[in-house]
Amino acid sequence: MSDFTKARYSYISFAKVIGILGVTLYHCILFFSGSPFVPLQADKSSAIVVILTPFFDTLFVPGFMLCSGFLFAKGATNVKRNFGQTILERAVRLLYPYYVIGLIWLVPMYTIFDVPCFGRPDHAGFLEGLKAMALGQFSDHLWFMWGLFWTTLLFCFLLPLCRKPKYHPVLFVIITVAAVLEHYFVNGIPYFKLFSAGSYNWVFFAGMICYYYRYRLFGQERKKVWLLFWLDLILVLILVSPSILTSLSSMDWISKFPAVKEGLSAYSGEYAKISGDLFALDWMRYAAGGFFIFLVTILTERYGLMDRIFGTKIWDFTYKHNLLLYLFNLPLPHLYFRLFYEKIGLPVWPTILLITICTFPSLYALVWIVGKITFATDTGIKKLFRKEK
Repeated sequence: MSDFTKARYSYISFAKVIGILGVTLYHCILFFSGSPFVPLQADKSSAIVVILTPFFDTLFVPGFMLCSGFLFAKGATNVKRNFGQTILERAVRLLYPYYVIGLIWLVPMYTIFDVPCFGRPDHAGFLEGLKAMALGQFSDHLWFMWGLFWTTLLFCFLLPLCRKPKYHPVLFVIITVAAVLEHYFVNGIPYFKLFSAGSYNWVFFAGMICYYYRYRLFGQERKKVWLLFWLDLILVLILVSPSILTSLSSMDWISKFPAVKEGLSAYSGEYAKISGDLFALDWMRYAAGGFFIFLVTILTERYGLMDRIFGTKIWDFTYKHNLLLYLFNLPLPHLYFRLFYEKIGLPVWPTILLITICTFPSLYALVWIVGKITFATDTGIKKLFRKEK
């Protein structure tokens, strides 16, 4: 039996594996999305990528966050773990990897190859980049470590409410109020990714609910789980569609269809006016997306597909090292984008295909090498290999 199938909550482990695979693929296509958060962009965006990226954003990172909420609830049931111990464990688990990987990988790689990145000063040297990383301004994909830390910190303060399901409605009101206050008073502060402090409260809370009601989900008839699946999918599609239509309205090829461009432009203008007041729709989108990943894993478990399909060495490696695969996955796609698109000048889809084909083996080889070095040299980086309990 593979290590993966021996996991107690194999569906959560499965969700984390899906998450790292999805996030890595997401990073391979972002160069053609027109995203302002990825300065290294192609000359023209791809309509297909523009349509796909909101789904990636909605599903995979929130899926990680939901898993974290699930495992936090599992740990919260241990009444021996007090407030201080819980915060210390979270800080070690999240901020320690952020600064270690930032120091030995992120800053050196972005400095050597001078990769433009959101929050990194143009052509920054090592010390300037290190300062920006230390202050949480420049972190690229590692922003998630800060985002998860802030979300978890709030729930640590509310630990007594987390432990008792009868108080969860009160907990939901408190975390919602906290997220609203963050939106109005914290959003825009460039340090330590405080803008993400409340964005994922709902999906983290959804992970807690999934933990406390997991037996009911497994006890339901399959058709009822499928009903939840389709209802949640419809909700995801409804919540994702505004982002897709707004992005499409700004693309050059839309100009060939004046009526369509005019309609989309009018729609995006109206959506922009109301989106500031309806910012909670993004929270709902993340919660629905994370829950969708959870339902996929529940159904996979219910149909016994995990044992039959995912008991391979490569899958077990991904399961064991999903955190390291996440930490090291950038800037590898950036380097391949420069090679295949900027240097060789390949079209969009051959570029995406080659970036993907090259990134995954490179990433797995890198993590394997880091693992060998770490276990051979008794260093503190070993902590990065500890699976979340």
